[in-house]
Amino acid sequence: MVRLVALGRWAGDRGLSRGGNAGAASWSRADRTLIGMNIDHPWRRRRPADAGLGTPLPISPGTRLTAEGAPGCEFFVIQAGHVAVRRSGVEVAVLGPGDSFGEIVMLDPRARRTATVVAADDLRVKVFDRREFSTLLDRDPAFAERIRRLATERLLAA
Repeated sequence: MVRLVALGRWAGDRGLSRGGNAGAASWSRADRTLIGMNIDHPWRRRRPADAGLGTPLPISPGTRLTAEGAPGCEFFVIQAGHVAVRRSGVEVAVLGPGDSFGEIVMLDPRARRTATVVAADDLRVKVFDRREFSTLLDRDPAFAERIRRLATERLLAA
C-alpha cells in the first residue's frame, strides 16, 4: 500500500494552553504548524491561514466522503481518525491526521474525483468549499504551491 504525500499536521482549534512557568503561554507542536508548513515559532504576529474558514465535521466509520468519477466541490483536511483511499475498488492509501484530499476538483472545477475515500474509523475533518479553498490559496502562497504539487503527484499516480 502506498501512503500519499501528507500536507503536515493540521493546527486544529489553535487554542492556547498555559505552560507551567509563571503562567507563560506555550504552544503545542500542532499550534506551530500552518497548513502543510511546519514553522518553529508561535503564531504571535500571524493570523492562521485557515482562520474563520472551513467547517469541522464528525464522520462515522464507513461513511463515503468522495466517490471516484463523481464531481466534487469540497476540500477535506483530516483532524482525527483515518480514511481509506480506493481506486477501482483497490485500497491504495490510508490517510490520517494532517492529511488532506479533494484538492484536484478544487483546482479544476471540470475535474472528477480520482478516488473513493471512506472513513476507516471515527473521523473528524475540516471541510472547505470552493470560496474558502480559494481564500486559503490567496492567504498562503506556500500552501498554494504545496497543494498544486500534491495534486500533480496524485494525478500522476492515478
